[in-house]
Amino acid sequence: MDSWVLGLVGAGSVIAMALLLLLVIHISLLLAKHLLSTSETRAAKLENGLTGELNCIFIIYSYIRIRRQPDYGENRHSYLRGFYPFYVLWVSADRKAFTLKAVQKYSEGFSNKVGEGTTNAVFKGILPDAMEVAIKVPKNDVAHSSDVEARSRFQLELLSRIRHQHLVNLIGYCEDGGCRILVFQYASNGTLFENLHVCTGYERLTWKQRMRIITGIAYGLSYLHHSCDPPVIHGDLRSCNILLTEDYAAKINGIGKVPIVASSELALVRRTGASVDPEIVCKGVYSRAGDVYSFGILLLEIVSGRLPFSEQTGLLVEWAGKILPKKEQTVALIDPALNNVVHAELCSVCEVAHLCIQRESSSRPVMRDVVDMLTKDLKIVTEMAAPANSPVTLRGLLEIL
Repeated sequence: MDSWVLGLVGAGSVIAMALLLLLVIHISLLLAKHLLSTSETRAAKLENGLTGELNCIFIIYSYIRIRRQPDYGENRHSYLRGFYPFYVLWVSADRKAFTLKAVQKYSEGFSNKVGEGTTNAVFKGILPDAMEVAIKVPKNDVAHSSDVEARSRFQLELLSRIRHQHLVNLIGYCEDGGCRILVFQYASNGTLFENLHVCTGYERLTWKQRMRIITGIAYGLSYLHHSCDPPVIHGDLRSCNILLTEDYAAKINGIGKVPIVASSELALVRRTGASVDPEIVCKGVYSRAGDVYSFGILLLEIVSGRLPFSEQTGLLVEWAGKILPKKEQTVALIDPALNNVVHAELCSVCEVAHLCIQRESSSRPVMRDVVDMLTKDLKIVTEMAAPANSPVTLRGLLEIL
């Protein structure tokens, strides 16, 4: 009798969960239909909200499953962890779980290397639907490092909950073979650094292209700071971490490399560099204001064509900082290779850059205000700045539902 009652209760729990899930799906579809034609930020917020709802359902379901499993002792929690890759796949729209065999096939045996860092190599691949992707593979000597594993897990978890047309979005991942491989969108025109400072193989960016790139970076960074909950701090915003698509739209790369404290907007890091907020170098304390400072340095680099630091010219911020307060002298900042510079746009970008590089972080604007200032004068709306072939929609979410 007791087992019959327990079985009935268990069946009732499953039915209740199914009904709850159907209710959530129904409400989600109604909201999706209403918001698909609205702004990207609202669409992103909807996806984040649905993720939260599905999180709750998944946790309750997993709890019931665990309670019905034999006692695993110390390994009880590993049962829940075993669900995690599938959970990420389920709630993260387009993010796919690939097998190692599939990744090897898509990359032609990891034969086309397009980049390399201290811990990862990046290979170009092509998915069955003809989408080009960048496949990030840990190097053999660090693939099983606990530090690399922790960072890779953190990056996977973070990138699985964010999506924006000006970010290098995560397509999927592979956890076969004892290491974690991440698959990202591919940007065919290389980095902003290469397009600004490496002449061979790259055409000089026009003024119009540079203004579109600036606006795209601002949109992407504003999304990280103001539309993500908790806010995401990039922490390493440099021209080498800005990728350009086939039509020269900007995509922010390198997200998730800096540890982020979820309960606070501050993260402790210790770095130095010409694009880094002085407060970080002095105190080791990072915040969204630090990203704003780095964005200001990026503006100066894009307009002037100069490196943030070189032995010949020193720090870009010091050279430009003497010119920016004098609006009539801002023409001195222009890259000599540029033609058809719009003076009003130059003044607007220089004004924003001057505000962003203020030494006191409290004197800098937030990225939401930066976007307002730039779009008002540059008149580059979201649709114009975005990559032509990768609009942000709820397509992936609706396909799963």
